[in-house]
Amino acid sequence: MSVLDDLVPLLKKLRMSGLLQSLELRLRQAVDDNLSHEEFLYRLMSDEVERREAKQLHQRVRRASFEHQKTLEEFDFHFNPQLPKAKLIELGTCAFVERPTQQQPSQRQRGRCRCRRWVNVVEVSRVLRARPGERRDRS
Repeated sequence: MSVLDDLVPLLKKLRMSGLLQSLELRLRQAVDDNLSHEEFLYRLMSDEVERREAKQLHQRVRRASFEHQKTLEEFDFHFNPQLPKAKLIELGTCAFVERPTQQQPSQRQRGRCRCRRWVNVVEVSRVLRARPGERRDRS
């Protein structure tokens, strides 16, 4: 039995079995690039953090049960060239959530978005379905 075979149950017990996916690649890189132990461990742990963040994002999107999933990467900016592409991409980072304005100093939103800030995303069609008897003119 090799050390790698002994490592598998330990990683599973520590709930780090995702490391097994990149372990072989990182071991080859460590040998080929003559990496220090610290650099090897850093790269291995970075892979695990990225894997966990991707899994969390996938779970948040699945729980949100969006009817359609779209990303800024898929958006066709050529369709309307007047749209400020740089501004929209900046808004997509959710940096404005970190900087509360004077109008909203302590606003709490619900839900989680990609930038790990609390937000509340509701589709208009869901809001309208929730109030079927109401019209725009409130009649």
